[in-house]
Amino acid sequence: MAQHKHKSWDRRSWTVTPAQGEPFTVATSEGATWALRALISAGHEGLRPTDGASGRFCLLIGKLRDLGMSIDDLPAEDEDGRAGFKLACKVEQAR
Repeated sequence: MAQHKHKSWDRRSWTVTPAQGEPFTVATSEGATWALRALISAGHEGLRPTDGASGRFCLLIGKLRDLGMSIDDLPAEDEDGRAGFKLACKVEQAR
């Protein structure tokens, strides 16, 4: 049976600073790294997946929340009711 090996570019450590409480460090890999980078890039406006993969993105948001990251849901702004998200904490790549 083949063993899955993470690619070096998809595994990262992050320092998370919540609105209240002490900073902590988490590690992401694969899709969770991609989703977190997308949230960071989206900034205070947040993002709404538009490529038809919103269900997959919601699962990745759940993984990030399970790591302790505070992520807000954005209200639907169109008739499709697309899910939207934005970071509610400060996240930086750990050094």
